[in-house]
Amino acid sequence: MKVFIVSTAHLTHDIFTSFLAPVLPLLIDNFGLSYFNSSLLNIVRKLPSLFSLLLGSLIAKLDERYLHYLIAAAPLITSILMSLLGIIPSYNYLLLVLLLVGFSSSIFHILAPTLIKKVSGKQVGFNWSEIIDRKDKIVTQLTQGIDSLLSKHNVELISGKAQLVDQETVRVTKDKEEVEVDSEKIILATGSQPVELPIVNENAEKHLIYSKQALDLDELPEELVIIGGGVIGLEFAFIFSQLDVEVTVVEYLDDVLSFLDGDLTAEITKEAEKAGINIYTKAEAQDIKSTTDNQALVKFKTENNENYVTADKVLMAVGRKPDLGGLEIEKLGIELNEKTGGIKVDKSMKTTMDNIYDIGDVTGKTQLAHAASHQGIVAVKNILGQRAEMKYSAIPTAIFTNPEIAVVGLTEEEAEMESREIKVGKFPVAANGKALTLVETTGVVKLIADPESDYVLGAAIIGPHATDLIAEVTLAVNNQLTTEEVIETIHAHPTSAESIHEAALDLRPEGSLHYAE
Repeated sequence: MKVFIVSTAHLTHDIFTSFLAPVLPLLIDNFGLSYFNSSLLNIVRKLPSLFSLLLGSLIAKLDERYLHYLIAAAPLITSILMSLLGIIPSYNYLLLVLLLVGFSSSIFHILAPTLIKKVSGKQVGFNWSEIIDRKDKIVTQLTQGIDSLLSKHNVELISGKAQLVDQETVRVTKDKEEVEVDSEKIILATGSQPVELPIVNENAEKHLIYSKQALDLDELPEELVIIGGGVIGLEFAFIFSQLDVEVTVVEYLDDVLSFLDGDLTAEITKEAEKAGINIYTKAEAQDIKSTTDNQALVKFKTENNENYVTADKVLMAVGRKPDLGGLEIEKLGIELNEKTGGIKVDKSMKTTMDNIYDIGDVTGKTQLAHAASHQGIVAVKNILGQRAEMKYSAIPTAIFTNPEIAVVGLTEEEAEMESREIKVGKFPVAANGKALTLVETTGVVKLIADPESDYVLGAAIIGPHATDLIAEVTLAVNNQLTTEEVIETIHAHPTSAESIHEAALDLRPEGSLHYAE
């Protein structure tokens, strides 16, 4: 079935009138809209989620030919609903239409469990090869965009294996051809590589994958063991579990995502278990072998017990380490950080060699793409004589689990270790109207502030759109904004961002406007 949606934006009154006039009788006669009497409308005003359920049940029974009309009529119906019911119930309807056209896998995940399981008699599902194809198209589009930008700015790109000849010369080798480039200033950005544990038997290497290979599998495994419950491990655990893969996570530390506050790790662990993910913490992976029936057999130890689990694939996700790229930089006198193994840099991103700078994972400072990007800006500014320093106190971390998690700045546990006085404001996601509409009510927004200066020091968010919301708090932390300045900023309704406003209000003695314990 091919379904088309008419954009809800920039449609004129003439389009509404000419297209929807003949459709409205169908909507009323065949979709049961006449049953929405005043009593029901009153209920809908109070219970937006009930409205979604009713629409879902209704549409699930539609004949395929009428589904086309419903989707095309989305703009007008939404306008009518906004007048009759208000914004939030109307937003439910829009999400439902988007679901029907397969607009977004995230919307499918949000609404499918509570709205509809079948469209036109067909089971709603997914196609792994199409998912991979779409991923590849997006990656290609982005990389081609970068190539285009480089070309537009007259940047020459030389592909090959690089070697530092001296502090002003780089030799690039490709297909037995060598090119030498002389430069007064050099920036190193060789990235990182996965950490490998020496526990894989030779005959089991065929079962072993890393994060890059996990994104390029020809087919989905039925069972997957992930060694490591950090960011990469847990993100992939949620991805594969949502694709009906049986996932087991083996984490050496006391908790998954152990750098987070305990309330967040407890919340995401609970959600992972709800998703069917098997999590073992305080567990040491000791051995990976291949069985006679071509399965991986993973042995791991928990306290005094030895455990075994089989799987089609084993994803190694125990961290990443700086990749020096075979540059032999130590021969030039460039020093390494003994603790991280990365290249030692100062706040200007300069190495111990005055004309050589270093950015990204290879510094050992942080393994975040957005941090590396900013390090690059700082390095270039200093090369051009514009003094700039890299600051690490306001770098957000975005974790794409389900629900999403995002943190920035100081955590509660860090404050406790530093014996630092803080004040904490919280607002539950379940009290946010947008979250109710999305049927994603798990989570909390937590703000941390200084009790004397009222500066926002940090935040932790778990819930829908957490990775987008963290930008507002990052701005506050980076610019030493106060919680009162956050409160005095008007936040649009209905949005997820209102939860930040409410968490800031919770720092006041009178507490949040829309939640009371």
